Amino acid sequence: MAGSLIHHVRKCAARTLKSSMKRRKEPLSLQQCVRCAKNLIQSPTASLLNWQVALYIMISFTGFLRYDDTRYIVASGVAFFDTHVEITLACRKNNHFRGGETVCISRGASVVCPVLLLERWIKLNHLTGDDCIFGKFKHASIFGPVPWSYQEAKQINLGALAASSRCSLKRFTKQFGLHSFRSGGASNAAAEGILDHVFMAHGGWRSQTSMQG
Repeated sequence: MAGSLIHHVRKCAARTLKSSMKRRKEPLSLQQCVRCAKNLIQSPTASLLNWQVALYIMISFTGFLRYDDTRYIVASGVAFFDTHVEITLACRKNNHFRGGETVCISRGASVVCPVLLLERWIKLNHLTGDDCIFGKFKHASIFGPVPWSYQEAKQINLGALAASSRCSLKRFTKQFGLHSFRSGGASNAAAEGILDHVFMAHGGWRSQTSMQG
């Protein structure tokens, strides 16, 4: 009896230790995201899904967005300006800053500029009101009101990045996850010399500890 109990305690301890030592997913780089997005939209057989995935990749990276942030982005929550776009998030896990539910992304000249991609996507699909930006396909060219599930977002977007990196999805997802867009965007901003308080506000972090946690 005692031996059996000890055996079960050891197994439980081993599982706990393994869980606590689980490796964090690595941040994606700007180069990875740009290369993949360009490959998607410049492919001779580029589909609407290609454009949607390219948009998801670039918006998530530059906006420091989680899956939960992107899930409920709707057409009425997007406002375009000459220099940037403002995206209102229906909910955000860490809204620690005043105005933290609005994310601003600058307009650029690249073919994969997230603002240009978002403008084109909304016009191309005639999205209005509560139409999800990342809604599921209902038909060949019509998007429904239901957003991607977490597993769908993971398989579709990380699958595209894995293919761009010439890597299997299984191997790629051992290294990267959907949160890698958020951590990658923040890492890139830090490397570019963006002041801490600026990119922390952009990501909704209130401290270095919360950012690293």
